[in-house]
Amino acid sequence: MAVDKVRSASGGKSTWCTEKQTGPNVLNLTYRTNPPLPEDLWIWGWQAVAHGIKGISYYMWRPTPSGLEETGHGLANLNGSINERCREIARFGAVLHKYAHLFINSNPVPAEVAIYHSPRAK
Repeated sequence: MAVDKVRSASGGKSTWCTEKQTGPNVLNLTYRTNPPLPEDLWIWGWQAVAHGIKGISYYMWRPTPSGLEETGHGLANLNGSINERCREIARFGAVLHKYAHLFINSNPVPAEVAIYHSPRAK
């Protein structure tokens, strides 16, 4: 839903997805999520492409070494070595590069219906 919001708000301009999640979220050392699975990164990448996103940047190569977000966010391991999430992003990038000619000028099929989502509605 988030990538479709960004694409819709772009008014037809080329749109990038920035700071795509790669590792666990950490908030003030009190809340930590599990890192996304490699297959999550694969699916999220293709969801972005399917919604017309033309570029993806991933947030942080290595996890934050210290501070309020310590050990959070990184795609690689703390020492910079690669892991399965890195390999999955590389695999996604290789497929995307190989078939770039199919995606570079593609656009999502225009919607015929809309769904209104209000986080405030109960």
